[in-house]
Amino acid sequence: QEQQRREQTRIRHEGEPPNRIGCHRDNMIAFALAAQTILVAYSTGDSAAIVDASARRIVATIPTLNAHEIAVSNDGRTVFLGTTTVRDSTTPASIAVVDVRERAVVRHLRIPACAGLHDIRLSRGNAMLWVACGRMRTILGVSTATGEERERWDTHSDGSWMLTSSPDDAKLYVPNLEGASVSIIDRGTRRVHVMPTGGPMLGAAVSPNGREVWLSNADSSVVTILDVATDSVIGRFTTSSRGPVRLRFMPDGRRVVMSNDASRDVTVLDARTRRT
Repeated sequence: QEQQRREQTRIRHEGEPPNRIGCHRDNMIAFALAAQTILVAYSTGDSAAIVDASARRIVATIPTLNAHEIAVSNDGRTVFLGTTTVRDSTTPASIAVVDVRERAVVRHLRIPACAGLHDIRLSRGNAMLWVACGRMRTILGVSTATGEERERWDTHSDGSWMLTSSPDDAKLYVPNLEGASVSIIDRGTRRVHVMPTGGPMLGAAVSPNGREVWLSNADSSVVTILDVATDSVIGRFTTSSRGPVRLRFMPDGRRVVMSNDASRDVTVLDARTRRT
């Protein structure tokens, strides 16, 4: 058992030392190339690591200031890495475009009109990247080819640090931390509806079938579930862990992976029973 524990944790001690991998709201993990490669962004370590999943070792470290958020293309070959040029959330942001096979940053997308860059999300065809500008109550949609602004949404609430999108890209859901609400952006009608939630919201994920969106309360450990068709609340439950900050559905929709800031752990939930 001790040897197994060492194997499971070895990745944490090779290369650049990670800061609370996967459990802290300021670090991000993503998978590329059919899960053969793991990418870890260290916001306090000013780098991103490319990890060989089978060998459980860091094979490349990419220096980039305040590496914060990761979005992976559909084919797993390209990673969009949210960064800032200065370690100050009020300064201009940029997106480092990483070629996973080359293990290098191949270009940058400059996003001068985004203060407090936080979450990023690719459209289903990878042509657009949505960027949460937490200090501006703004969601930007930029071209992944040029960085040119294509959309700009006012969330009408403070603390729009995170976002998620429906599988058909019709809606964006933006949990608002300081605003204690969720902003629902209908891209077709161009309407933005702000729904009060009674607490600071941070994590958000839409189920692969596009029927539900899960939202996590960073303080109370309560997860709220909305019906995507009606944007009404259809359920709430309290998790066993403390401080859920990020949510992700597995591709088959059967499980939800949730990282927890306060309890420093990761929870895997059954999406149907909502239990571990």
